[in-house]
Amino acid sequence: MNSEPAPITLCVSQKSVYDMDDMKVQLDKRGWVKNVSKTLPVDRIDAESIGLVFFRQNGPQMFCDAVENALRNQSEFRSWYFTIIDALAGKQMVNVCPVSRNRWCEIDIAADLAIAEELFGEMAVRQNCSQTPA
Repeated sequence: MNSEPAPITLCVSQKSVYDMDDMKVQLDKRGWVKNVSKTLPVDRIDAESIGLVFFRQNGPQMFCDAVENALRNQSEFRSWYFTIIDALAGKQMVNVCPVSRNRWCEIDIAADLAIAEELFGEMAVRQNCSQTPA
């Protein structure tokens, strides 16, 4: 990863306009994650998480501990994993790795697959998708 090592690293992309369903990311003065939420105000959005998270050092254990705590706490029981990452970001544990300059695309629905095939070539996409467990 081309970023300063951190326990948790979010791959992020920057664009001019963010959709309502984007997982928005606000960065602090150092460029580390300050907040992660779908409901960040427009003036606080610096990037969007593409959903790829890299854990290293004590990051896996910190994340597992936070998930276990959320499962034990009724008010946090239905927390989305980004809620947990947002809380860890408040402890200065989450950095970003920008991917805006790299070729990538999101595949959520069948129509997205056609875009990926155009970007990466039909064979490469089909081969990788067929190897991914459902």
